[in-house]
Amino acid sequence: MSLNNPLETIQKLIAERYKGTKAVFWAGSIAKGGNKESSDLDLVIVYEKLDDAYREAFIYEGWPIDAFVNDVESINYFFNQASKASLILGLPTMVADGIEVMKETSLSRQLKKQAIDLLNSIPSINQEELINRRFKITDLLDDLKEPDNLHEQMAITFELYKQLAEFYLLVNGKWLGSGKQLPRLLMKFNPEMAEEFAKVFGDVSNAENIIKFSQELLKPYGGLIWDGFKLNSRFKLK
Repeated sequence: MSLNNPLETIQKLIAERYKGTKAVFWAGSIAKGGNKESSDLDLVIVYEKLDDAYREAFIYEGWPIDAFVNDVESINYFFNQASKASLILGLPTMVADGIEVMKETSLSRQLKKQAIDLLNSIPSINQEELINRRFKITDLLDDLKEPDNLHEQMAITFELYKQLAEFYLLVNGKWLGSGKQLPRLLMKFNPEMAEEFAKVFGDVSNAENIIKFSQELLKPYGGLIWDGFKLNSRFKLK
């Protein structure tokens, strides 16, 4: 199916569905010049004031639309609190890399600068969090030694990839990403290490190789941890 020009489609959509918006950032693979038929149009819509921020997905003139609709207050919340707490800069990345669909304004410039500054900063993570992540990896490796079946082995391996890649990025002062963004961030930071991850974890059946690779990666940062591990709960007993 032949689709309309994506930029023209977005401009028409804004005029019809998002009247009064103050800034629109178009992100995603198509905005960067990609041409995947399955790709959607990712939009960050910013109003001056809304009752509630929301995300909505729909089809418009044949295009799958994924819209993140915010106002100034909510987008600043995602920048300054939610993103930093999760260590995942999803929305800031969309704004930083996104194409401004509307005329540039002081607000759009401010938001883009905030997003770029955040992406260039180093995530704040304490030693307790790193120890906790080492323990999670150790626990997964222990489970991987004797899974009951292939289903368990696959689930453990997939989670281990995520935990190990996140740990590696964090100890090197890098932010995290969810889904396909995680391997992309790994590739951007260290292509050789990203290829090694793909090679090792690409063979789910070779648990011995995965365990060895994980142990070697953790070694410079204290290695595996079990005996003596303690995580204090934030929950207070009465």
